Amino acid sequence: MGVYAIAAGIGGALIVPLLAKSITVSGWRMTAIYCGLTFWVVGLPFAFIFRNKPEDMGLLPDGDPHDPGPSQAGASEHTRPERDASVKGALKSPVFLKLLLAESFRSFLLGSLVLHQIPHLMSIGIDEEAAAAILGLMILISIPGRIVFGTLGDFFSKRLLLTAVMLTQALGVLVFAYASNIVHVYAFLVIYGLAYGGAIPLLMAFRGELFGRERFATISGAMAPFKMIGNVVGPVFAGYVFDVTGTYRFAFLVFVLLAVLSGIFFYFVKGEF
Repeated sequence: MGVYAIAAGIGGALIVPLLAKSITVSGWRMTAIYCGLTFWVVGLPFAFIFRNKPEDMGLLPDGDPHDPGPSQAGASEHTRPERDASVKGALKSPVFLKLLLAESFRSFLLGSLVLHQIPHLMSIGIDEEAAAAILGLMILISIPGRIVFGTLGDFFSKRLLLTAVMLTQALGVLVFAYASNIVHVYAFLVIYGLAYGGAIPLLMAFRGELFGRERFATISGAMAPFKMIGNVVGPVFAGYVFDVTGTYRFAFLVFVLLAVLSGIFFYFVKGEF
């Protein structure tokens, strides 16, 4: 999952500055048209080569063959049985509720930080193109976090790692809330960027570990409307706070609290569904 998540990080790091330049040269309307055409030309063809699961390719999970050799057969006896949660059973479980709350609190940060990062940087004296480059740099810095924390998730508790990365994100946003110069901004980039990247593969793997593969998409989809609340309300709230107070500080401090709450709920995602 960590390796898989690299693609989005590289794409964001390369494309965000390019989009900022395109908006400056061609305007946001033409840039939106360019993006839409790119989705059709690049995204759609690649969607047709996806496979749903390893079994579609004659494989077992993790790439194991259907007929393991003697050494693999012995090892497979000690492998933990794969979970297969029913949708109804998962949705009624305390585990699902805690995970839903943890991911929902986290969602308030995601869109808000991306959407308002450039205006906040401009408000402390950084020009627009440089601010866009800094946003791309944050996504670039997240790439090592995706690899490192994704790898750690194979050896340590994903629950504890998610708790740690959310508390680290809270620290990063706190630094950003009080940032007044480029040194503070770079500190935010490193602290928040690594933790932001680390949460991405851990979340996908943790959800699969809790509920299994067969209903993974349905269970994830059931969470999406609730997480969308944070994606919508968070940026609007931050914009309103800026309009009223002339600063994002109060909004970012609220996001610090939400990140801490997210980490706490991840910590308590224990037990069976």
